[in-house]
Amino acid sequence: MRYGIAVTELPVEKPEFRPRWALFGIIAASVVLFIILAVIVVKVVAASPPVQLGVTDAGDLQLGSCLEQAAVDLEEYTVVDCGLAHPQQIVATIDLGKTENVYTQYSAMSVYAQEICDRLIEYRLYLREGPAYDDYEFVVVDMPSQGEFDDGEQRALCAIIASDGDDLTESFYRAMP
Repeated sequence: MRYGIAVTELPVEKPEFRPRWALFGIIAASVVLFIILAVIVVKVVAASPPVQLGVTDAGDLQLGSCLEQAAVDLEEYTVVDCGLAHPQQIVATIDLGKTENVYTQYSAMSVYAQEICDRLIEYRLYLREGPAYDDYEFVVVDMPSQGEFDDGEQRALCAIIASDGDDLTESFYRAMP
């Protein structure tokens, strides 16, 4: 008895062990999210092999290649480090066979390829975040001739260039997952 008041202690019941399902759910969701992000990173790395520097046949150019030459119709190009001044960089591939258009003239195929390149820069596809792309254009590189197209060569490339003709000094390419 304290201070004239009888104190009776009630028995304290221990709560039953209940797993914290919400905590387990958050941990499981985090693990799944981590696995998905890891798969995406691996696919991006695997999709963009390192670019080989030096003289390269036009048909062997890889996405991300920074070219020493400004011409768009050469048989071979010199691939340089993108940190050095260069007039253009390969950033996208066009499959000319994926259209239902029948090219009645070679010039129609060329116009189609340029339109595809123009849409890619408009929608910022294959381009990294950061720079304002209003001062840049895409040009078609390694366009197959009519004979090559008829023989099955249906690939063309898009390269980014500065609209004012200045050299680029950085990489603009971003691999698509």
